[in-house]
Amino acid sequence: MVSISCLKIKGGAYYINSPTNIGLYVFRNKNCLVIDTPLNSSAAKKIDEEISSCAFHPRYVFNTHHHLDHCGSNSYFRNKYPGCEFFSSKGEKVFIENNFLYSSILWGGIPCSQIEWSSKEERIDAILEEGINKINDEKFEIIDLGGHSKALTGIITPEKVFYISDSIFSEEKLQKYKIPYIYDINKFLISIDKILSCDAEFFLPGHSCKVYDKQEIEKLATKNVSAVEFFKDQIYTFLKNAFTKEEIVENIIILNELSVDFKQYMLISTTVAGYLEMFISEKLISYSVQDGKLYFYRE
Repeated sequence: MVSISCLKIKGGAYYINSPTNIGLYVFRNKNCLVIDTPLNSSAAKKIDEEISSCAFHPRYVFNTHHHLDHCGSNSYFRNKYPGCEFFSSKGEKVFIENNFLYSSILWGGIPCSQIEWSSKEERIDAILEEGINKINDEKFEIIDLGGHSKALTGIITPEKVFYISDSIFSEEKLQKYKIPYIYDINKFLISIDKILSCDAEFFLPGHSCKVYDKQEIEKLATKNVSAVEFFKDQIYTFLKNAFTKEEIVENIIILNELSVDFKQYMLISTTVAGYLEMFISEKLISYSVQDGKLYFYRE
């Protein structure tokens, strides 16, 4: 297991390298803004120990989105640091405070036990709107980067360090999963354009082995767009004939030689639903129910 450490990016901007990169912005008084919390209390304790070893003190937490690997240990930090304030976007607040909703999206109903979700009661104290927001008298820019989740939000520090979370996937994640989990395909592509046009110097994805500069993030963005276009073309090709959503998922898994478990199957299925919604909204495909099955096909 790779040991975690707190690494400086620029100025007050740091991050802790872990399965989910944890952003830190350290103020002059050594209080800090924690950007995302890890999956569970066990992981949070290790992150907390690293923060403490640097003599930093968590005063604020900003959750970029509601997936448990980005907010799963909020309660740990709330209990450990009384008075710590928790922020998110308006669109993510409802999911963070009602985490079963994400699992319900994946499953299509009340979530079954095979899909991990948290029953902990979480609370977001304040919503950060898109644009300039003041935290501890420092100005941060909040940018809507929805796509991977409904209202995923990135944050840019005064030093132009952009914590972009899962709005762009690292080379490692693209290679491992091939078809990245995306809730809203069109919004995901719009968010990539936002990242490329923003005034930032460094970029930290939620799951990566490095911090990217402007030139590097442009190359990574191209790889993400290519992945989206690949599966868009593949699914659209399937729909020369009538396919159910399950048959599309089956063909994606077989043709791309994917090894999937229960949860990964559900992630792919939800992503396929996103592609189908895009095709339907663009009037590229139609659908009908035949013999008890819902089929999709080209117009």
